[in-house]
Amino acid sequence: MNLFNYRSAIRRKISGGGIFILLMLATGQVLAQSKAVSGTVKSQQGEPLTGVTILIEGTTQGTSTDAQGAFTLQAKPDDMLAVSYLGYKSQRVKVGTRTKLEVVLTEDQNLMDEVVVVGYGTQRRRNIVGAVENISGEVLENRPNAYLLRSIQGQIPGVNITMADGKPSRSASINIRANTQSIGAGGSALCLIDGVEGDLTAMNPEDVESISVLKDASSTAVYGARGAFGVVLVTTKSARKDKISVDYSGSVSIISETVRPKYETDSQTWYDNYMTAYVGYSHHLPTGINNFFPWTQSWEDEYKKRMNDPDRSYLEWELDASGKYQYYGRNTDWYDLFYKKSTTAHQHNIRISGGGKTSSFIASARYYEQDGIYREFPGCLNPVDSLEPGTFALPIEASDGSGRVAMSVMMVNSGDYADNAFDGDRSISNDCEHAGNTGKPGNTVGNTAGGRESLTSYAKYASNSRGWDLADSDGYGTPSPEAIEWLKQVQRELGERNGDGSAVPAIAFQHIPPQEFYDCLREVPAYTPNAVEGARTFAGHCYVLDRDVCRPGSRLGEAIGCADENVGEVQALRDAGGYFALFCGHDHKNAFVGHVHDIDLGYAPTCGFECYGPKSRLRGIRLFEFRENNPVSYVTRMFTWGDLVGRYSSNELRVFFEDHCVTDLIGIRNELRRPQVTVTLLGIGSVMCAAAGHAIAKLFKRFKR
Repeated sequence: MNLFNYRSAIRRKISGGGIFILLMLATGQVLAQSKAVSGTVKSQQGEPLTGVTILIEGTTQGTSTDAQGAFTLQAKPDDMLAVSYLGYKSQRVKVGTRTKLEVVLTEDQNLMDEVVVVGYGTQRRRNIVGAVENISGEVLENRPNAYLLRSIQGQIPGVNITMADGKPSRSASINIRANTQSIGAGGSALCLIDGVEGDLTAMNPEDVESISVLKDASSTAVYGARGAFGVVLVTTKSARKDKISVDYSGSVSIISETVRPKYETDSQTWYDNYMTAYVGYSHHLPTGINNFFPWTQSWEDEYKKRMNDPDRSYLEWELDASGKYQYYGRNTDWYDLFYKKSTTAHQHNIRISGGGKTSSFIASARYYEQDGIYREFPGCLNPVDSLEPGTFALPIEASDGSGRVAMSVMMVNSGDYADNAFDGDRSISNDCEHAGNTGKPGNTVGNTAGGRESLTSYAKYASNSRGWDLADSDGYGTPSPEAIEWLKQVQRELGERNGDGSAVPAIAFQHIPPQEFYDCLREVPAYTPNAVEGARTFAGHCYVLDRDVCRPGSRLGEAIGCADENVGEVQALRDAGGYFALFCGHDHKNAFVGHVHDIDLGYAPTCGFECYGPKSRLRGIRLFEFRENNPVSYVTRMFTWGDLVGRYSSNELRVFFEDHCVTDLIGIRNELRRPQVTVTLLGIGSVMCAAAGHAIAKLFKRFKR
């Protein structure tokens, strides 16, 4: 269709549409006409009611009464009006032929006689002046939800509950009256359980008798400023006297994803879309893919040839004549590989109560278990009968089909819970003598608080993981003695699997770095360029990278945030044999690799955009390449945002400040020790002073005139 015919077709469609619209307008004259309907709403005593809601049923159209109880709205004769008011019974009124309506509402005695917890006592709802909402425990019973806050979500008007994440036992934020702000900052509601402030997350919904929510400013008269954001009052069930009763409830749930990310898993489709978008935008062929993988016409021809191979017998990668890797992709659904589509959970509740005329008792218990969303890999080795979540080994078999383990990748939990928060006896690791004093400040031989209290301690941790988890709270945890012993044991197991008893080449990953990471540094005076200040037990000392032990391209951006205790992890890796590298995170600006104590100790910086640290070019990932015949001679490279994408903004000042962002006073001092930062700030200061001087000079000239 040429342009002329296309425009003619448009005109014909518009003309036809015009006739249809006229027909619709003509037909509309026959339909029922809306009319203005007014009226008043009063109580049985003849008092006008203010704020009564009048809504046309089946629509969102409505209004409310004014101070005199009057209202006006547009309605049709067939419309039914729903009239509702808090504390009164709702009514339905048909409009009919009337233009003036008089509605009399009667009090809802059941609602007004409801007992509501307010302050330090109870009142009937009819006597309450402030805004109070109340729900009974019956609403929460027999719900397959282990969390009280999730059970009341959507049950109370004006109460918004925001969960921190999907992890069990995590607390939530309770916000009343939408996004309430006071003096520039919002806050969460005050939660009281039988008059005592507590966390509703760990509470059993089956133990709740009623929940009252104080929503307006009147709550501050009782609870002071702490009640400015509303108050949630939970009353637990009382014992049943004169008899002993046993109540049990249980449930099994299947939990599935609410939102599953959409992404392309077919490599050929992804490549075709990429080329279409790139050429369509830039009008020329690319020189590379994501500024990392080089693109050539010969590579594309070979890629399409292999993709069209019906047997798909091609290799995913190969080395070209220059020794560079050439990748040809595979259709791997990584999300489906790591995550389950659904998981299960089950809970059991039991409550025993009884008593007599003078005393009563009540006891309740709950068991809740929820399976994780991560898939279990075949052949994955985990610590047996231990409390070590997140610690495992993934053996990688040789490609010759012999079943021999060529290398192993270890994941180590570097701080499961804070042992020093618990009372009672603690086991002392048998490896205290291997702590390995490096001779640097803050290094402690042995870990007298490195033990764990079995099930008792773990129960406390499970009930409040946010408060007890070192990796989540203070951020300076250490592997437990059980984990360190397992690191030795897994090498013996892999050696037995191979049949020779020899340690297998292994690389370990964990979050919190051990103290030996400071051995990759060299202590220097505070005025040394690019020096950073140490943290915690290393505070008061300044360090730079020791270039004699660190690989080229290493970067030290902030202090090493290691634990206060040295639990002998690095020495244990050396004793076990086979371990050639330990890589950590935690410190967002560090990206170095150093070889000390016969092992590589390395970092990868932050790569996300919702946490502190450099916001742009310096964020990145660390790539590892291993050769099957010699995994110890691995290659690792950093790919930063700047390498892969380039500059994210044309505003050079913004790029500079976000590349060198700071979160505390120590961070400011560290950045000022960087020559490029100092020079840049001096340049900016000089320009600002010159501009200010010029403005002042012009001002003086104006006054002289």
